[in-house]
Amino acid sequence: MDKFLYTPLHVALINQNIEVAEEMVKYGADFRVKSGHFNLLHYSVIGSDLKSVQFLHPKDPELVKELTLLGENAIHLAAKHADREMCMFLCEEASVNPFSSNEMNSNVLHLAAANEKHGVELVEYFATEKGVDVHQRNVLLETPLHHALDKENLAVAEALLRAGANMNVVLA
Repeated sequence: MDKFLYTPLHVALINQNIEVAEEMVKYGADFRVKSGHFNLLHYSVIGSDLKSVQFLHPKDPELVKELTLLGENAIHLAAKHADREMCMFLCEEASVNPFSSNEMNSNVLHLAAANEKHGVELVEYFATEKGVDVHQRNVLLETPLHHALDKENLAVAEALLRAGANMNVVLA
């Protein structure tokens, strides 16, 4: 591991060099290695690197289910950091449950509220296509709409309203 706690396999995947990563795994590189509290698949999801996720998932389908210290799995990380294509792969191909909640009882819509680049398309995917609850409250009693407004992500707030979020719900 280097000063960033990356193994050579991390570096190969970060640089999307799947051929080198495949050779490294063939010769014994540990694809279950953790750096901090993230596994390699978590890093690939956070980096929005679908090719690396598609490489890692068949090697160990359990990687998508592993939780971070905050109780987040791969779909939670994808909602915060990635795009619709990543989330679709995780739900459709890797069978990750889009209805799961993290330790704070936040669902993927709460987490998508912080995703400035792809949050709107993720609200459309999760709320409209998957039926994730736009009214779910986390342990702070926030709905995804509260969270979007707290993050000042007005585009996501508008998408949540279009998906049926109640703008009159009170934090209580």
